[in-house]
Amino acid sequence: MVQAGDDQRHRKCHRGVGSFVSLEAEGYKPLVRLRVTNSNGEEVYSVGAKAEDKFSIRARTPGQYSFCLTLAPSSATRLGKRGYRDVLWHLQKGHLFTHHQVTENHLNPLLEIVSGLKGDLMECRSLQLYLKDRELRHRHTVDSTHSRVKGYAALQMLTVIVASVLQVAFIRKLFSTEGVRRVHSKTDI
Repeated sequence: MVQAGDDQRHRKCHRGVGSFVSLEAEGYKPLVRLRVTNSNGEEVYSVGAKAEDKFSIRARTPGQYSFCLTLAPSSATRLGKRGYRDVLWHLQKGHLFTHHQVTENHLNPLLEIVSGLKGDLMECRSLQLYLKDRELRHRHTVDSTHSRVKGYAALQMLTVIVASVLQVAFIRKLFSTEGVRRVHSKTDI
């Protein structure tokens, strides 16, 4: 039920916009009938046997309006008692406005909001460019530092390897048998 206004000047402005879609049941999309009646019981709008429909209704008389969705007879016999019937249905009640009313009441505040959003968007974009440039500079710094650290580490490893090889050679020379023979040969004389 939708309530229409009692005020004479708003009576012509109330309208309902909506739609319905029947969902598939057991491999079959049932057909639905829509009937809209005003508070006097007069039919204002009707749709017969459709799976989906969009509608727009103006309330010409004040009072409640009934929206009745029923299953079409062909769909009822096909689905039987066990078949389920789901219908997605939407109704929006609203008013019609003149161009001046829309501009004054709705469009001007909307334009102010849009201009504010434009400024915020430009600020966000400049911040994004700054952060991107800063990240690029930091990345270059990190890459440069990384390459220097790798170079220093390679030089340090080479120094350790050379020192190890020289130590091994020096120790071998100290404990070689030639040096021992010389000492023995001098004492035997």
